[in-house]
Amino acid sequence: MTELEIKNAKPKEKDYFLSDIKGLRLLVHHLGYKYWQYRYTHQKRRKLINLGSYPHVSLLQARKKALEYQELILNH
Repeated sequence: MTELEIKNAKPKEKDYFLSDIKGLRLLVHHLGYKYWQYRYTHQKRRKLINLGSYPHVSLLQARKKALEYQELILNH
């Protein structure tokens, strides 16, 4: 995923996702909002952490946050 792809992501009739690395994804809401989410599995259960909205949280910041959460999960 690149900043250009994110900027060019337009709302559609239904919400959709742009996937990045290791569970990081961008939710493109049908109203035009864009939210960062980190999905992971812990103890055989799917979990979701919201990391903030784009452009308030940039691609690099979202990647950094996702990696930090990944380390926390692996160490517990």
